[in-house]
Amino acid sequence: MARWLALTVLLLSSWPSPGGLRAQADSSEIDLGGGLRVRRIPRYCPGGSTVTGCFAWEPVGFSFGSEVGLSFARTFARVEPNGRILAALPLASSLYAPFGVTTRMLRTDDLGEHWIPVPWRWVESVAIMVFDAGTDDGVAAGDSGYLWATTDGGLTWTEHGNAAGTTYTELAMRDSVVVARDSAGNVWRAPHGNFDRELIVTDPTAHLTTEGDSVLVRTERDVFRLRRGHAVERTRR
Repeated sequence: MARWLALTVLLLSSWPSPGGLRAQADSSEIDLGGGLRVRRIPRYCPGGSTVTGCFAWEPVGFSFGSEVGLSFARTFARVEPNGRILAALPLASSLYAPFGVTTRMLRTDDLGEHWIPVPWRWVESVAIMVFDAGTDDGVAAGDSGYLWATTDGGLTWTEHGNAAGTTYTELAMRDSVVVARDSAGNVWRAPHGNFDRELIVTDPTAHLTTEGDSVLVRTERDVFRLRRGHAVERTRR
C-alpha cells in the first residue's frame, strides 16, 4: 500500500500542465468511439487542495482494472476495427523505476479486464496518438519531436525520426495522410510510414479536424483540405 501511495504522489506531481501537447494529452475528455471515452476529474493533491495539475483520468464504458498508473496516463487511443484501447504512460525517465513501473505503453483487447505491456524501446514517451478510420494504421508523437507509426493496431511501433526543439500539439490521419501541427503553428503533411514532411501553412490559429477521407486544417481565414492523391484545396472561410 505504501508503495502505491508513493507512486500516486509522484504521478500527481508530474502531471502535464495545460500548456502541453493538446490534441489529446491535456484535453478534458478523449472520445474513443464506440461509446467509450476517458475524462479528467479533480483529484486530491499533496497539501490538501485541488490546484492546476491535480487531475486524473476516469474511464467510461471500460475499466482500468488494477492498473493504477492509467489514471495518470498521457493519452489514450482506440483501434476501430478490433476495439483495442492503448494508453501511453508518462515515463520519459527512470524516475519510476524504484517503484517497479517501467512500462511506456499498455493495451487492452477486452475493455480493461486485462492490460498488457506494449514493447517500447525508446526513452521518450507518447503524448498524442491517433488511428486511421477503419484500419490498424496509426501515428504517435511525443517527447523531443519524435514521430512513430504502427501498421498492426499498436502492437509494434517504428520510429520515423525526431526534431529537437519541436513539440507536436495536434495529430490527424485519414486515408494514410498524416497531418501534424507543432507549437509554432507549423502544419505538416506526410504519407503514413514515410514522414517526409511537407509544410502546408504556418499559422498560430491552425487547428486540425477530419471529415470523411480528408484532414481539414482550419485557420481564422482559410480551410485547407488534405486528401490522398490530391493537391491541397484551399478555401476562404
